[in-house]
Amino acid sequence: MALPAEPILASSRWIHEQGRKSTTPANASGQRSALTIGIRAADDVLGRCIQPGHITCMTADPGTGERELCEAIVVAHLLGAPDAVATIVDTGSSFDVRKVHRLTLERVRDHEDASKSALQVLDRLKIMKVFDFEGLKDALSELRQSASHQSATSGKSHHETRAPRGTVSDSEDEDEMLDGWQPTQPEPATPIKPQPAPAHITASGLLLINNLPQVISPLIKSNYAQGQALLVSFMRSLSHLAKARTLRTIIVNGTSTFGKSKEETPSAFASCTVRPLLGKAFTHLLDTHLLVHQTLKRGHEGKSNARSDVSVIEVVQDRHGDGLGRWAAFTVDQMGRLADVD
Repeated sequence: MALPAEPILASSRWIHEQGRKSTTPANASGQRSALTIGIRAADDVLGRCIQPGHITCMTADPGTGERELCEAIVVAHLLGAPDAVATIVDTGSSFDVRKVHRLTLERVRDHEDASKSALQVLDRLKIMKVFDFEGLKDALSELRQSASHQSATSGKSHHETRAPRGTVSDSEDEDEMLDGWQPTQPEPATPIKPQPAPAHITASGLLLINNLPQVISPLIKSNYAQGQALLVSFMRSLSHLAKARTLRTIIVNGTSTFGKSKEETPSAFASCTVRPLLGKAFTHLLDTHLLVHQTLKRGHEGKSNARSDVSVIEVVQDRHGDGLGRWAAFTVDQMGRLADVD
């Protein structure tokens, strides 16, 4: 069973957030380092939306290029820094590590030993297979405990005798301490300083939850109120972990095709009629929401009858940035490689 998040004082959380912003890696323009998958238009969208500490949802129809897009994002993240790590929580056993290896091999083909370099990159990729909601909670709990263990061993620990600074103390523990209390000279007050997490967790972590509806939809269908409550509780724990460890967090969501009279599509494209699964309450728990779908591309230069399908990634929600309304088109070839639209 997943462990509850430890209560933290708001003042300590604010100090930690300000310190994290001041130590976040930046590029020449003063912005955070962004993901680049090699697609000019898509890089602009992904760089603005997939940020450390934020939860990004990617709602997509199957076969619209969302799987290839996720694989390219994972490869780009792992190659972005020598200590970058990624964790894939696969709920449907659909994540293909062989494609990730092939994409990595293509990106490092200029190295002296490309095959060895690709395998070294994959050593920093962890895949966790889950089959129900309990398994998903256990996976999240394991990630939290692993990060907490690494954080504790990175510095001196004195939490065995007193509560961590900035946390809400337990009243029962205080009563036990008062039983054997003896008056002593007061110690000089020291300012509260947030304890930073290790650099390889705070700046170079990515978490991808593949196909979340696979494990939560059965619970919502059997008992809607209880299922929604479990989803909200899980998302809050996920948001706490993402912010505390500065993880780039991506959730892959499914789609439905309700009638237009019931609910409007969030897309700005008239050809897109899909709606996100898990309801509107789920979208309020996200920082960024991306919609991946397909649209028709008409030919030019006298070939107005020529039509082909192209994939589109569209920003339908952006709580912190200016990405709302931005979109990018790309194509996927038979080998699963992404390319710009001519």
